[in-house]
Amino acid sequence: MRMTQLQLLLLAAALQLAAGFFAPQKLPLPEALLSGTALGGKELKRAYKASQDGWSAVDFHKAVDGKGSAVVVAQTLGGGRMGGYNPVGFNGIDDYRYSSNAFLFCQKGNQWVQCPVAGSGETAIYDFARGGPQFGTDLVIGRP
Repeated sequence: MRMTQLQLLLLAAALQLAAGFFAPQKLPLPEALLSGTALGGKELKRAYKASQDGWSAVDFHKAVDGKGSAVVVAQTLGGGRMGGYNPVGFNGIDDYRYSSNAFLFCQKGNQWVQCPVAGSGETAIYDFARGGPQFGTDLVIGRP
C-alpha cells in the first residue's frame, strides 16, 4: 500500500531517510556502535535510500526484505541522526518480531547514545509491509 501524498510530504519534511546498509567508509555512525552485533566488523552495503529508491513502504520492503540484520539511519533536516539496529531483519511479514538485541541510537553532539527498544523485546520490531522501519513504538518511520 502506498502512502498518501500528504503523509509522504509530512515524512519528507520531517526526515531525510538515509536508511539501510552502508559501506564501512561511509557508515554515518561509529563502527564501535555495531561491535558485538551480527553486523560488527563486516563490510556493509547500503540497500535502500529513500531519496533514491522511493519513499513508499513498498519501495522500502522491495529493497531490504530478506537481507538479514539491518541498521537504519535517519537524518533530520537539522542534521541530527538517529536510528536502530535490527538483528532479525525486515521481511514485511505483517507481525511483530522478537529481539532482545535490537537497540536504538542517536547522536548528541559528537557522542552517540545507545538505548534498548522499550518493552520486553517481544515487540521490538514491527515488521509490517504497509510501513517503513519500526522499532517498537519508539521509532516509527513511515506509516505505522
